[in-house]
Amino acid sequence: MMKRLLPALALLALTACGDGTQQAPKETISEENNDQPDVRKMPVREDLFTLNLGVPEDYAEGNDWVVVMNESFGYLEVSTGEVYNLIILDTEDEEPVLDAVVTRLEQDLVFQFEVAEQHDNALLFKQFIPGADREFWHFVMVIKNDGQYYLVKDKPLVELNAYQSRKIFDALLHAAQNWNDPLES
Repeated sequence: MMKRLLPALALLALTACGDGTQQAPKETISEENNDQPDVRKMPVREDLFTLNLGVPEDYAEGNDWVVVMNESFGYLEVSTGEVYNLIILDTEDEEPVLDAVVTRLEQDLVFQFEVAEQHDNALLFKQFIPGADREFWHFVMVIKNDGQYYLVKDKPLVELNAYQSRKIFDALLHAAQNWNDPLES
């Protein structure tokens, strides 16, 4: 059980920043269906990481796609522009359980949280200090591709508002459901 919780807990504890950048080849496919969000497919092919992410078209337009392996902490940093900044953790073939993330949030002594949207594989939430005017929006998601599970979340030191967080969350959810392996229920 602890092995299943470790990736989720480790990712929540991460606060380090990247130390360099490496450009990844920019391979994009625009989504044509008008019923879906305007999302660009951005493949990630780096070391052990092989998955497809969704980026809101306006966040990708005119920005470089940057993929950096953080060797110190063993996670991948992916970004385009100033708002779209993710951390991706390889969970070593085990499906992470988002209940561990919720449990960790419930145990936080400083911040309270509210879930805005929850799926079996995804969580969009805000954190806040009671009595303060400031909210911190976050998301975490499990994406499966080629039989491998990845935990994807916003980078801790990048502050997103509700609109930005929702937009990225929806794009990633679209990618998880359409451009990667389906998760078993």
